[in-house]
Amino acid sequence: MAYSPPTTFVDVTPTNGGSTTIPVSDGGTPLTLCLKHTSVLLTHTFVWPADAPDGQKVEIACPVAITTVAHSLATGAAAMGMITSMVAGAGGTYRFRGSNKTWYKVS
Repeated sequence: MAYSPPTTFVDVTPTNGGSTTIPVSDGGTPLTLCLKHTSVLLTHTFVWPADAPDGQKVEIACPVAITTVAHSLATGAAAMGMITSMVAGAGGTYRFRGSNKTWYKVS
């Protein structure tokens, strides 16, 4: 069985038209954002850190749909394959590559 590092769970209640800042993990510990909204959101923005540790993993679990998902990146950071909407029960997994300050959607 492969080693799996502990995960930090972060409960978030996103709001329609609001934003959620994704925290930098402690020493690269994987983060799981557990979204706790109970009704469909028309739009929500995720703010991604540019100073994350190389290899940081962020999972987003979404119980209820978000029609339009936007992403805000720090100056000098980039993103590849970010989702633009979420259906109920969806989400995604992202990894940060420090050498080019880029977030990649990996699943």
